[in-house]
Amino acid sequence: SASPRLTVLMESNLTLTASFMTNPFPAVKGDYNGLFHEPDQVRHGSAGFFTFTLSDRGTYTASLSVGVTRLAASGQLTAGGQGTNRVLRPGTNALAIVWNVALGGSDQVTGTLTDGSWTAALLGDRAVYNSSTARYPDPGTFTFALPGGAAGTNTPVGDGFGTIQIDAGGRLTATAMLPDKTVATQRVPVSRHGDWPFYLPLYGSKGSLLAWVTITNGNTEDVRGELSWIRPVIARAPLYPDGFSLNTRMTGARYHPPTNAAGRVIDLAVGSMEFTGGNLAGPLTNLFTVGPSSRLTNAGPGLLTCAFTPASGLFKGSFTPAASTRHIAFQGVVLQGVAMGSGYFVGTNESGRVTLR
Repeated sequence: SASPRLTVLMESNLTLTASFMTNPFPAVKGDYNGLFHEPDQVRHGSAGFFTFTLSDRGTYTASLSVGVTRLAASGQLTAGGQGTNRVLRPGTNALAIVWNVALGGSDQVTGTLTDGSWTAALLGDRAVYNSSTARYPDPGTFTFALPGGAAGTNTPVGDGFGTIQIDAGGRLTATAMLPDKTVATQRVPVSRHGDWPFYLPLYGSKGSLLAWVTITNGNTEDVRGELSWIRPVIARAPLYPDGFSLNTRMTGARYHPPTNAAGRVIDLAVGSMEFTGGNLAGPLTNLFTVGPSSRLTNAGPGLLTCAFTPASGLFKGSFTPAASTRHIAFQGVVLQGVAMGSGYFVGTNESGRVTLR
């Protein structure tokens, strides 16, 4: 079934019987995008992102990002949707890949990836939306937060954050801003069920963000996923030179920009902005009010300035600790579904958390 040509020896009274089946591949052809990692833990050298493109004849090409390496594979699926590859890697052992394309309508490809010492499970979704004949049912803008670690650990205390835009063709564009001053962007289709393979190679592809994220249309937490953030050792870096591996829960909400001058980016007339970590002597809290045009007015006790960007929900400003003349810059994003905001500021050698509530 894997080859269109068979060779047989003709003999007297030979009878040939041919059985034909419907080609299963036109219904599942297209582009698949997904992630792979070991089941027990995300390890940078055995985790990454892949694309898999299938033709209506069952031929495929694939591209995989594994650690700092980009690999390519191609082949022919069997009639049951299976394919295998052995991919050579200069200077190290080869990778064995098994592909299984679901032919029953789930629009998924599964399989395994192994080098003999570790085995990663891979999962990808087919891109089913386009801007003309199969439009994404609920496009829009979202904001999200990536909570940092606990104080006293070698991980950022500050919260990463970002924005998401999904267009009518189901194409997602996400920008993440991390509390070690890293900024990165990903563009990828979302699946039929709103699943997003979030993967950003960072630090010269020696580190990464990786998560399966689900996007829904609820009232509060519209964006959620368990996220792995891996930063390698970077000698003499001003922040976190020893690197870290942080697991956190990504959370977010749909964002609706104000429709007029009287509107506010967040449904919060009076609130507080709290600053923790970041080499501060202790937590600081400032009160504020939010008026028309999302204008924030400081109510003390310390010095605070802050401005919102209504189109995106981002905010930035500065605060001044008591008995100090040093202005410390901060930035973050509002999460409208839970009427709060998250972000970070940077101290001398660590980040701190900004919480707006």
